[in-house]
Amino acid sequence: MKRISALTTAFALALTSMASGLATDAFRQIADGIIANNPALAARKASSDSEILQMQAENNLSDPEVEFEHQWGQDQIGNKWSISISQSFDWPGLYHRRSLAAKAGKRAFTQLYQAEEIELRQRVTETLIDYVTAIHKLKLSEEVKVNLDSIYDYISRVYENGGATIIDYRKICLERSEAITRFEDARLAVDNLRYELIALNGGEYVDLSQVTDYPAMSLNDEDYYAAKIKDCDPRLAAAASNVETARLTASAERLRSLPGFSLGYIHNVEIGEHFNGITAGITLPFFSNRKKVAAANADFLSAQYSLDEYTFEAQRRLHADYAAVKNYQRRMKAYDNMFSDNDNYLELLHKSLMGGQLPFTIYLYEINYYIEAKTSYIDLVHNYTLSLASLNRFE
Repeated sequence: MKRISALTTAFALALTSMASGLATDAFRQIADGIIANNPALAARKASSDSEILQMQAENNLSDPEVEFEHQWGQDQIGNKWSISISQSFDWPGLYHRRSLAAKAGKRAFTQLYQAEEIELRQRVTETLIDYVTAIHKLKLSEEVKVNLDSIYDYISRVYENGGATIIDYRKICLERSEAITRFEDARLAVDNLRYELIALNGGEYVDLSQVTDYPAMSLNDEDYYAAKIKDCDPRLAAAASNVETARLTASAERLRSLPGFSLGYIHNVEIGEHFNGITAGITLPFFSNRKKVAAANADFLSAQYSLDEYTFEAQRRLHADYAAVKNYQRRMKAYDNMFSDNDNYLELLHKSLMGGQLPFTIYLYEINYYIEAKTSYIDLVHNYTLSLASLNRFE
């Protein structure tokens, strides 16, 4: 018997592992499909590309200027005219600084898009976890409803034959009505989550047939997750790129305080004579660059503070998620062996009542106590899985 029990346990664990593996693959495939079809993410990608191109376009030379002049002389003096073309440009080193700032800005926009992609994947994962939880609650409510339907049929027959009181009959009617309400609410919750996933998928159908259990996820130590955030969090990388962009922009603004130049070619025709020459000019930015260096330095300081703020927030979230997972683990141990895959408590209650071993009022108390305890356990596993998924979002 011990050997059979051990084999049964091993077989159950193998089935659970297989189900978790299938669920993990299903979660990943659904998330990949939604990322490819999500209209909000596609719009953000187009917006990011536009912002990158605009930033790169700001580092061009100014447009060349072409001027034509014609003057009419009186009497027989004749006319004169001239044509010129000129090009102005900033201090030479400024273009290089702007180019570096544009590259850092491009990295930031790319990293922000990657962050939104990861956050969408996390939202899909959390919605699928909510869906699995809703399925479990639907299954529980259906089991309770089936159980109470059977008892209702029995009490109704006994009541008609005078073997049950009106109080017992009304009690089972009330309990059965509440069971039906719980079942319908649970089914509505499942449907709402399905529709939410379809909306995230751009209105296209999402196959949830393989989503029957939570995905397999491991729990590592805090240092592991801290290193993951440092190496893999694109929002943290984007914040660092924004600091570099602001630093290079401030450096470029300081170079804008240096003079700008213009060079040109001019051709004059006067009294039949042709003249060729060059023009040169210098721009002294006494007024146009006022306060811009101070503003750029303030932007750099703001970006640095934003980086520090996000770093602290990422660390806070890590510690909070990790503490929550450990707390849920401890609380889940209290339910060990109570709600296993072969949980038959409702069946035992039904048999005890039908066999006359359990009074009807005690049966109603026990079934409601079971519903409350099982729902608390389902919510506990749900919250544990959400916190674990948050820790593993960069895997």
